[in-house]
Amino acid sequence: MPLIDTHIPYKLEISNMLPPNFPGCRLVEHPICTYWFDDGYLTMQEINSEDYTLSYHTLCSKHSFPYRCKLDPLQETIIFCITGTSILSINSNQETKISANQWLRVQDASSINWNNTNKTLVEVIFLQYKGNLLKEMKGLFQTLYKENNNDTYGGAYYTPLESREYILQILKCKLESELRRHFIDNKVGDILFNLLVNLNGHNPIQDYNQEDYEKIQQVERLLSEDLLQQRTLQSLADEIGMGLTKFKQLFKAIYHHTPADYQRKLRLAKATEYLLSGYSVKESAYKSGWRPPVFIEAFKEVYNTTPGKFKKERRSG
Repeated sequence: MPLIDTHIPYKLEISNMLPPNFPGCRLVEHPICTYWFDDGYLTMQEINSEDYTLSYHTLCSKHSFPYRCKLDPLQETIIFCITGTSILSINSNQETKISANQWLRVQDASSINWNNTNKTLVEVIFLQYKGNLLKEMKGLFQTLYKENNNDTYGGAYYTPLESREYILQILKCKLESELRRHFIDNKVGDILFNLLVNLNGHNPIQDYNQEDYEKIQQVERLLSEDLLQQRTLQSLADEIGMGLTKFKQLFKAIYHHTPADYQRKLRLAKATEYLLSGYSVKESAYKSGWRPPVFIEAFKEVYNTTPGKFKKERRSG
């Protein structure tokens, strides 16, 4: 596990329990370590295998809170930010910023210094790849690794929607024992492959600046946080003060989907969650922004079955 540096200006209490009203997800059946300090806590959970180490950090603090994580420089580290914004200093000399829905690829790093900037909640995933999985991927992406070997901390990329879904599936996985291990192993491999495919292609957003990125990120939050709201493309563009054509091009470049398709995937995922939580097909549809007939057709397109049959099969399984 990336270890917290104890040389920090806080008196820490350490426990192996999750904090009350824990805002993040839980990696069941895996080690938990919570560092308590005067105005908050830092909780870390971990999954270990021969091919990777996944460490999930949840930092909740009313003040800016610096800490250091030690890494294995022989492994390749992918860092995902799920919530919040942080400043990272890699090997204590190269600084970069990472915000929600962004990821960073790091090589040859022995440590990373963190400093949360929004002073509320930050959720971060470390995925350290090792062993056969990384060797297989390097074989598939030889040119990428050769060209980018000396330029791996240039800045954060936006996480493809598919990779974000894989991460959340890992964090929310309710399978147990051997099934759980196989499920997570497959998702971890999919995450790395998906990111390298995106990294290997042409970067269509290189002509836009950070302010543009942040405006598009604002729209993504609007679409994610209120699935019931029906918005036109023009109203979304107007809300961030961007021309419609530029808005559509940049959103598609960053998130690899049109705004409508992006929210459609989010609504389908949310409706599926409701189904699995015991809600009826109609309730699941309405609660996630669908009309039931449209939801059923959209569900069949993706899962090749109806929501009712899906729910029944999951119950019997």
